[in-house]
Amino acid sequence: MRDARQVLTEWLVLEAQRGSERAFRDLHDLWQADFRRMALVRLERPDAADDVLTDIWLAIARGLPRLDVLSGLLSALGLPDRATPCG
Repeated sequence: MRDARQVLTEWLVLEAQRGSERAFRDLHDLWQADFRRMALVRLERPDAADDVLTDIWLAIARGLPRLDVLSGLLSALGLPDRATPCG
């Protein structure tokens, strides 16, 4: 079962894929603190962590068009995947 944060993330990704800059900012706000905490644990230097975070968000922005979160949302709602033929 998906938690609220996961569903919100998926919805924000879908909206960002449609071109919503606001959705991308909200996605950033939702995950930035967790990503920074993970980077700090690994790198132990705030400046290095911030550099890595910049790279992470650039990679996320570039990869958004290729993500397929709609199938996961449909599955969570108990609906057939859009690739599944009807009938």
